[in-house]
Amino acid sequence: MKGRKFIDFNGVILDTESRMIELKRQHPELTWNEFANALDWDFLLRTSPVIDDAIALLREVSQMDDARTTILTNVDLIVEEIAKVHFLRNQGITLPIQFVPPSIQKSEVYIPDKDDILVDDRPDNVMFWNQCGGKGYLFDPNDQFPESLPKIKSLKNLWK
Repeated sequence: MKGRKFIDFNGVILDTESRMIELKRQHPELTWNEFANALDWDFLLRTSPVIDDAIALLREVSQMDDARTTILTNVDLIVEEIAKVHFLRNQGITLPIQFVPPSIQKSEVYIPDKDDILVDDRPDNVMFWNQCGGKGYLFDPNDQFPESLPKIKSLKNLWK
């Protein structure tokens, strides 16, 4: 049996981080915590750019019987979890979603086997995944990271 695939949400499926920074600039009077608590998470997700046609690809993957793919995403707030579920389901993506609470590594929530793949845009998540025995790949479509971690430029490469 082949391993599972775990796909990060922020920075791999949607560019929520740059969109969030853009929205935060409109409210300099708020701290980041205040801003996150006041944020309309549904609006953030609806207006964040899709990365590399990830939504269409994951919709297709959802239809595969043997996809063995899970969205593994960090969250800080319950409203963020709810918004991500609604967003993905409204896009026709029926893959399982696993939420990772603050201050916990993804490799602690799901302990990877040697064939389990993680695609993530954060080097620390990839490093910890690899240290736990999985195969982590740094999502780096624009060659921004000088890290010596294994890289992947497109999610499409996972299903070739």
